[in-house]
Amino acid sequence: MSESESDQTIELNYDNWYLWDLHIMSTILRKKAYLAFDPQPVDPRAQQLVNPPSAAPSVTITPQPTSEELTTYREELREWKAANNIATGIILGAISDGVRHVIDLKDPAKVMYGKLKAEVAEVVKQSSNSIANWIRIELFNN
Repeated sequence: MSESESDQTIELNYDNWYLWDLHIMSTILRKKAYLAFDPQPVDPRAQQLVNPPSAAPSVTITPQPTSEELTTYREELREWKAANNIATGIILGAISDGVRHVIDLKDPAKVMYGKLKAEVAEVVKQSSNSIANWIRIELFNN
């Protein structure tokens, strides 16, 4: 398969989730952007809330990471951001105008994917219930 054939886009709409999902996940894997679906690296300088075992109030601790920990964090964050940018671009390039309202452009790719999946599942569930109710009404009327 040529590169141009493998880069053809399947746009998500409300009736092709499984085909779209397969296309998106295979494209993300092929572009080596699957890291975007891992949690974003945590800054080692982030404050941590510590609950002591006694009845004393919680304490907030600001750790002092080593130079090596900061370097590792920055490298992991850079890799994650690059993967997230690629995965986000793939997702945004493969959704129809009918589902574009579901996502927020500020969200990471994993969140976008989750929102799209939930939205499509809800619409499919509602339409399945509507069809089932219509069939019950038809059977009752006959």
